[in-house]
Amino acid sequence: MGLALLLRVFALALILDRAGPPAASGALVAAAVLSRLSGLHLLAGMAPARPVGASASVGRPSLTTAWLASAIGLLLAGGVALTCRLPLAGLGLGLALIALKALLVRRLCRQLIGGQTGDVAGATQQLDEIALYLGFALMLGAGLS
Repeated sequence: MGLALLLRVFALALILDRAGPPAASGALVAAAVLSRLSGLHLLAGMAPARPVGASASVGRPSLTTAWLASAIGLLLAGGVALTCRLPLAGLGLGLALIALKALLVRRLCRQLIGGQTGDVAGATQQLDEIALYLGFALMLGAGLS
């Protein structure tokens, strides 16, 4: 958890330094929106790891709901990125990192625990948030805006 916090602080500090407060604020908003989507897809697209427990008793969102939320989230995050002058290449890099992570997490969930849990969805959100911050920070650091 300490490393996750340090990565967030480092990336946000770099965004703030390279692009200013509006960009850092925009990165926070874009990451808040987009970081929840792959966890939602995990819950919608994979059965719970156990037939009893919190994840099984709450129910699962439909894939249609997950894709609709993704479309809305991408529109919002893209608008925020453009408005706050964040590099779209950074958004793309963050999304690519999220997609790669999603494939790995799905595979691990199937192999190790036989499905999804709310804890895995929560960990996914944390990793996605960091991926988005790093995507913006790396593209700003490379001078691609």
